[in-house]
Amino acid sequence: MRSRLRVGLHIVLADGRATSRASDIPALVSRDGRFGERMVRDGFRFFFLPYVRCQLATEIRAQFEAFAATGLALDHVNTHKHFHLYPTVLSLILDIGRDFGLRAMLLPLEAGALDTAAMLDALAHMPAGVTEIYCHPAMPADTPIAPSMRGYRHADELDALLSARVAAAIASAGLACGGFADLFPPRARIR
Repeated sequence: MRSRLRVGLHIVLADGRATSRASDIPALVSRDGRFGERMVRDGFRFFFLPYVRCQLATEIRAQFEAFAATGLALDHVNTHKHFHLYPTVLSLILDIGRDFGLRAMLLPLEAGALDTAAMLDALAHMPAGVTEIYCHPAMPADTPIAPSMRGYRHADELDALLSARVAAAIASAGLACGGFADLFPPRARIR
């Protein structure tokens, strides 16, 4: 039986750990393999410094390869802190992603913390067309990996996703749930 779960690749290029060895991408990470938090500076470096851009491509490819190794079907791609909105990052993701079957990317419009009340409100005011609601759910005992996630309401988002009221609102509105793969089925690759 084919799973209906749609899983995307969340590429991390800031405020997290790299997939590549630090020695392979020294212009991007500290010695312990972590990206910094200075995204504006890094965006300029990606654009203006070819050797940095080359290392960036190495890391993006490594993250696609790590996802492919899971055996999961790639539904979509986005990036931590929406770094793919930077043109150089977006261009590399699109170019490299083609080799891994990339067909959809998230273009964000954030609404803030998502608890049950906010989820019900979003569902009640859902615009026509395709909308993705994404969140970072976690159990209350889990701790955020990134310092930027301190104060984030992970448990509230998990509660919203598991809420019977939310499920009833989705059903009564006749909303179709799924992933980008449901909207953009695989087709022959063009090279």
